[in-house]
Amino acid sequence: MRERQEKVKNHYDSLSKRRKACLLQVNLSSCYVQKKPEKEEAVNIMNEIKGIYTAHPFKGYRRIGMDLQDLGYTINHKKVYRLMT
Repeated sequence: MRERQEKVKNHYDSLSKRRKACLLQVNLSSCYVQKKPEKEEAVNIMNEIKGIYTAHPFKGYRRIGMDLQDLGYTINHKKVYRLMT
């Protein structure tokens, strides 16, 4: 998929970006939108979640959220759920 998106961005002047995207079966909007990198704080929290989950795989997102709060993070269960998926 990423290879096809790069081909759309290449400088072939004979075809428009829209036509190249159509031929390669790529959404044109996916060629313009770039994902933002994760914040360092979110990466740290995800690493903590991973550590807790590997040690206790039976814990759900709510209990992991409480464990993170016990560790000093200001986080609620909704953010833990979002980071776990």
